[in-house]
Amino acid sequence: MHKSSCHCGAVEIEIYQLPASLVACNCSICRRYASLWGHLTQETAKVSYESGAASFYKWGDGA
Repeated sequence: MHKSSCHCGAVEIEIYQLPASLVACNCSICRRYASLWGHLTQETAKVSYESGAASFYKWGDGA
């Protein structure tokens, strides 16, 4: 199992099974950080956070 968290530690992720493949995004932020994305399911990973520690963000209008 692999464990990680966001920078401040409020959100944690546990990955039980690594993804079969990774995807390279070509947006400016992912290119800058050479990020690779893995697609996980509820069976292969768990995201946990305390109430109020996370919120949704939508690019563009900032909602």
